[in-house]
Amino acid sequence: MFKNYLKIAWRNLFKQKLYSFINIGGLAAGISCFIVMVLYISYERSFNTYYENHENIYRVYQQQHGNEYLGSELYASMPAPLAKTMKEEFPEVEEAVALQPHYALINTHDKNFSEEIGLKAESSFFKVFRSHFLLGNADVALNEINGIVLTEKLAKKYFGKVDVFRETIFLDGQTFQVTGIIKSPPDHVSFNYDFVFNIALDENYQKQKWMNNSPYVFMTLANGTTSGMLESKFPSFLAKYQQDDSYPFRNEYFVQPLSDLHFSSNINGDIGIRGNKTFVGIMLLIAIIILLLACINYINLSVARSVKRMKEVGVRKVIGAHKKQIMVQLLGESMLFSILALIIAIGTSYLLLPSFNELIERTLDFQTLLKPTYILGILLLLAIVSLLSGIYPAIVVSSLRPSQILKGNPSKIQKGLTVQKTLISCQYVASFVLVVGGIVVFQQMSYVRSKDLGYTKNHIVTIPIREKAVQNNMQSIKNDLISNAAILGVTSSNGLPNNIQSSTIINDEEGGSPEDDLAIYHTRVDFDYLDVFNIKLLAGRNFSTDYGTDLEEGYIINETAAKNLGWNPEEAIGKHFDHNGTETVIGVVKDFNMHSLHSKVEPLMISLTNYSRVISVKINPDQLSQTMKILEDTFSKYSSYPFEYQFLDERFDRMYKTEFRLGKTINYFSIIAVLLASFGLFGLAAIVTQQKTKEIGIRRVLGAPVNKMVILLTRDFLKTVLIAFFIAIPISLLLMNSWLQNFAYRITIDWSIYVATGLIAILITLLTVAYQAIASAMANPVKSLRTE
Repeated sequence: MFKNYLKIAWRNLFKQKLYSFINIGGLAAGISCFIVMVLYISYERSFNTYYENHENIYRVYQQQHGNEYLGSELYASMPAPLAKTMKEEFPEVEEAVALQPHYALINTHDKNFSEEIGLKAESSFFKVFRSHFLLGNADVALNEINGIVLTEKLAKKYFGKVDVFRETIFLDGQTFQVTGIIKSPPDHVSFNYDFVFNIALDENYQKQKWMNNSPYVFMTLANGTTSGMLESKFPSFLAKYQQDDSYPFRNEYFVQPLSDLHFSSNINGDIGIRGNKTFVGIMLLIAIIILLLACINYINLSVARSVKRMKEVGVRKVIGAHKKQIMVQLLGESMLFSILALIIAIGTSYLLLPSFNELIERTLDFQTLLKPTYILGILLLLAIVSLLSGIYPAIVVSSLRPSQILKGNPSKIQKGLTVQKTLISCQYVASFVLVVGGIVVFQQMSYVRSKDLGYTKNHIVTIPIREKAVQNNMQSIKNDLISNAAILGVTSSNGLPNNIQSSTIINDEEGGSPEDDLAIYHTRVDFDYLDVFNIKLLAGRNFSTDYGTDLEEGYIINETAAKNLGWNPEEAIGKHFDHNGTETVIGVVKDFNMHSLHSKVEPLMISLTNYSRVISVKINPDQLSQTMKILEDTFSKYSSYPFEYQFLDERFDRMYKTEFRLGKTINYFSIIAVLLASFGLFGLAAIVTQQKTKEIGIRRVLGAPVNKMVILLTRDFLKTVLIAFFIAIPISLLLMNSWLQNFAYRITIDWSIYVATGLIAILITLLTVAYQAIASAMANPVKSLRTE
């Protein structure tokens, strides 16, 4: 019997090629989207599971009450002595380590300098982060002050082999001996590294006290200890070690599992790459919607195909086939279609994965699907899709009575049209919401790129300062660069105007009331900062070498800071405020967006510095390659590091990478959703035109023109789609307005979006239904009336 069912299903597959192609193609598209999404979510959830003891690794972070940055008072960096002190005083702490990322120039006797990223950490690093050692001993690998542990990848890069124990390597000019080789960490760890050496070698780090927040602190807990037990001891611990009354903020310490680190987006200054839980959730939701749309599409097309198989079912029932047998047959056909769709979907996913990796900036591995868990998951998905897709058509067709079928009066199918129209409406509601969402995201990001930020971001090259030689020769570098006509300006600073991180507390008078304290951002710059970035001065003057007091006392503030201190720009000039002494306002600048447009402009003060972290060069965009060569040649005279740069507008775009990815993803998926909904509409149109064949013939015989017949056939479909469109309007408004609330500066959703989407809806309907409507209207009425 099963063999017979399989033969019938196979014959029907080729007998109605167009329906089969659309059915299988639609299901394959839905399953492919879901598979790719499962790979993505699996990758995101696998972060930091590489370490053998990952379930017992925690990190300590702090809340600095009153020190808000980007809407959060949480900070990842901790005091330097914390890890060692916790290990000594808390029996709950099994091991603890403080660590910091470190960029370094590395060479051997045979290899030239190359810049790598690694970690400097306390000697207990590999006791907390238990890694796979290929050579050396994890317990003692970092005990030597000049010992260094390399990854397998780095060892092969510099020595061409892994067995390099006790070989010599030079890092930033210092000599190290290789005391261990570990397996290279995978991409899905929050902080990746190529080497680890002992942080005790850093003299500046050793001088840091409880007032300095610099490293990241991780630990493992003793058996039977919970994070809550440790957190309860922190208040008395802080009272003991942070007693300095000059510390401006009240601190609280918290403990977080390593598994949560990847999605801790609200903790400032965090280490490594961060995931976005909201983005992952949206991607999963869209994938599920696409899969459901594919199943609905299959249902509609299957019912459409069943209209042409009524007599087959009627004959089978007359000769004794039971309802259960027909249901099994139809569900078997659904299973066959689903298997074929799954095979195509797996192949499609494999081909599309590189492009998807580029979109989401991840390295998803297709081999993940070969794990037993995922194989079982795919088989379960196949069963669910087959059941969802096939159960309704099977019930409808198997429930028909032979007399209804053989007399050409399939009332069940006719009644089922209401269900199908409802399903079509649901498909188009989802499709239109995605289309509107894609348009709104695109318009918001266009607004972000075009908004006047209060500073110039185009044609500015930013170059990090990684060594003292550059710092010590800053003026010489500036003189060399500005002598070229292609260089329009040069400045150095602690940070860039689009990402000012430092903050502090000031008061409008020395010893003023704490109630008058003002939380304010602080950036340190050189004399040319305002000119290079075209930051407008509203009152007062810029920093000048003519005023010897500017370096110690002169400050420039922004409009918002002046307003919060109770001054207008003109009144602020010459005023004093209390920071680390008495500071004088010498100028007020127009507000500029010093963070992303997610945040409103906050109070800001600007002071001079002799120590900078980045050089910014304004260039003439003409003859760009020659200009970049000038920059590289100039820096090579003062720096041993490879020339590294980034354009400021690229840095700006990176601030919104999640939003850009979201917009692109929604656009791709909205196209798929619209196509799937159109396939479903195509199936519904096939049923209606099949049922109205005789009506069309009679109207044509009575002289009805073709255009009137086309209008008759398309009117109901337009109504169905337009109902879906009007349902989608409030849903999309609610969702997109909610998303836009994440931006302090945002667009207003314009009704032209909905006009455009409505016109698209009408066009899609006409294009989808037109083929069958025109073909039916133009058919020979004699043949239509003879149709049985």
